[in-house]
Amino acid sequence: MTSISSVGLSTAHISNGCLQEASESTSPSQLQSGDKVYLLQRAINGSLAQIGVSDVEPDRVYHKGIELIEVYDEDGNLIIREKEKTRHHKRGKVSATISPASRRRLLRLCASFDKATIDQKQVLFATLTYGSDDRALSWTWEDYKRHLNNFLTQLRRKYGKTFFGIWRVEWQKRGVGHFHLVLMFVNGFKAYIDKNWLAETWNQVTGGNQDHLEAGTSIERAKNWKETSKYFSKTMAYMAKETDAEIFTSELADKQLGRHWGYINRDILKNHINIKTSGISRQTFSQLRRVFLKYLKRCKERRGTFNARWWQVFKRRICEHDFNLSVFIEDRVVQRLVEVIE
Repeated sequence: MTSISSVGLSTAHISNGCLQEASESTSPSQLQSGDKVYLLQRAINGSLAQIGVSDVEPDRVYHKGIELIEVYDEDGNLIIREKEKTRHHKRGKVSATISPASRRRLLRLCASFDKATIDQKQVLFATLTYGSDDRALSWTWEDYKRHLNNFLTQLRRKYGKTFFGIWRVEWQKRGVGHFHLVLMFVNGFKAYIDKNWLAETWNQVTGGNQDHLEAGTSIERAKNWKETSKYFSKTMAYMAKETDAEIFTSELADKQLGRHWGYINRDILKNHINIKTSGISRQTFSQLRRVFLKYLKRCKERRGTFNARWWQVFKRRICEHDFNLSVFIEDRVVQRLVEVIE
């Protein structure tokens, strides 16, 4: 799989060849080897959309890059049913800062939440820090994992299955890390964690002193989805500059670093992500790709990261080699685009 890194963008290479186009109304029995199926994947009530092309092989339809369970054509007929794939990758050397690929996965997860099932005001941001004494400086990633697991176990015991979330560890040059947590309370439960309980529990888990008890934690409530999205991109998915990353990695080599983020109550989290993959026509696919590319270009220009030469190469590869294209865009906007195009 080939990929191109970009802010708000993820791509995966799709095999090309002498293929024929499959009509959006093609039934499973009419699909032949070499046909193409054009696909639109949406995070329902989220802010992630992806378009791609699937090649048809004899007795099997698959799509690389988009995980499929069921795919329907525009008339609601089932075209593809496929079991979710499990991929096993050998973990390479872990950097002290989050990698671009890991950051994209985190942002894609955050953009996939079904906002209709989560009250925007029942979201908490928590920070768990460490002291600066010799003991804290000597802890490795195994110690950090033990502390986090201990804390999350006590959090689950106190609040049960009323919430889910994501954690992120961030390292500092002085050799100490800290955790950021986003906790979403669902099913009508109020987002509330007593700040004294939080401070005392984390202090007990880490064996901190009085200073750590008073300043080792913080917690605040989100005001709306805009603030939550900003926290995801600016705090949870923060990525240091390349030069800083090299310094961090060399200075923290003895920490035996591990993963940078993970799930909290994953079984509950999965119930609040609703991904729909549908078959679309060639015309709809082309028009959506054109709109998505314009949107991505404007985003990069607005952030001051646009490079005309790089963009021309990127756009040509996207359009000529059937790459998947993902954008962070509100689901309601995607639905409206499809309605206008069709």
